[in-house]
Amino acid sequence: MGAIVVVGAVGFALHNTVRRVPRSLLQLVVGILLTTFGTFWSLEGLGISWPASDGAILGLLVLYVLTALTYITLERNRALGLRPAA
Repeated sequence: MGAIVVVGAVGFALHNTVRRVPRSLLQLVVGILLTTFGTFWSLEGLGISWPASDGAILGLLVLYVLTALTYITLERNRALGLRPAA
């Protein structure tokens, strides 16, 4: 019961701040986090041991963030008609 009160209070306190964040950025962050934890827990459930144990979550997070930023950059360049330097 106490956790519900704490989460509700934090949500109420941060409501205006979070409201100013662009929706697409929130979707990207939530998607990356869901993918990171989903990958980790799926393989944990299959009995695969991760190097660095729970620290592997940070490695997965970095991998997915870099992948997302790479694809965003490529797509922006394509949309703007820019080509990589030869």
